[in-house]
This record gives sequence, C-alpha cells and structure tokens, in this order.
Amino acid sequence: MNNNEVIVIDTETTSKFKEKALIVEIAAIKLDCNSFKYQILYNSLCNPNLTKEMLEQTWICQNGYIKSEEILKAKPDSIIAKELRSALHNYQWTTFNLEYDGAILARNPWNIRKNKSKCIMKAAKPVCGIPHHYYGIKFPSLNEANKKLLNRSQPETHRALTDATIATEVLIYLIKNGHYKCK
Repeated sequence: MNNNEVIVIDTETTSKFKEKALIVEIAAIKLDCNSFKYQILYNSLCNPNLTKEMLEQTWICQNGYIKSEEILKAKPDSIIAKELRSALHNYQWTTFNLEYDGAILARNPWNIRKNKSKCIMKAAKPVCGIPHHYYGIKFPSLNEANKKLLNRSQPETHRALTDATIATEVLIYLIKNGHYKCK
C-alpha cells in the first residue's frame, strides 16, 4: 500500500439513509499527500437496476440533481464496482462522511472494505468548530467545511466529482495544517 497517496471517494445515492441507499454516481480522486497534487481516478454514473418509476421516487431525481434517464443509460453498478475495485488496488481510501459512504461501499456489489483511512468529516469537526444547538460541536457538512476552512461558498450540486473534489481540497487543508495524516 502506498502511504503517500489516498483516494477520496464520493457517492451520490438514492436515499439519505445508508441502510436503503443505492449508488447512482461515484467519483474517486487520487491525492498525493506530499505534493498535494490530485487527479481524477474514476468518475461514473451507475445503474443500480431500478426501474424509471423507482428512480423517479428517489430524492436525487426528485430534486433534479440527476435525471432518471441518465442513470438508466449508465453501466450496471456491478460493472462499475468491479472497475472501481480495480482502480483502488491497494490504495488507502476515505470519504468525507466515511460512516455513510463506507457502509454503502462495504455492501454488494461494491465490497470495498479494506484500506480505509480516517474520515475527513471527523477530522474537520474540531477545526471547523461549528456549535451545535444541543451539544458541543457539530459534524460539518461538506459545504460548511468548504466555507469554514477554504473560505468558499458554492451551491450544493450533489454530483460525485464536484463533491469529491471539494472533499479532497478540504483534506489538503487538514493535512497541511496538521489535522490529518495519511497512513
């Protein structure tokens, strides 16, 4: 395993609940933890074998982020999963919200369980320091971390490549400032 590089993955899914969520788009960005250069490793829509009617009931389609027709034209998720596993090879990987994405990626057809790194969101929590109205400090959303750490504000796109890029740039900030170490 290359300890100087980490893959940042983002998924777009059919549900905000990890137990029900199926991936409809996935992106992976390879980050060199020393030079902070990054490149797109993988980016694709994927078809989780749902009907058009079923897809149109999902939050991602209902809110207009991705059209059901786009998903239906994509390769099956089983093929995308195989391609992604091959691209990941022996790299360490993470996501902004590892508890959510990691749970989905561990299931069939993805079966991506090995070489997980630390969660970006958990590392960003104390640095962002956003108060929660009931208890201490809250876990920041990706947009909150982007605004707080990188001083940027942009509309939520809910597209995997855009979100993976933002998560990678947040991760670079955390590494440069001593709040995250690549394994």
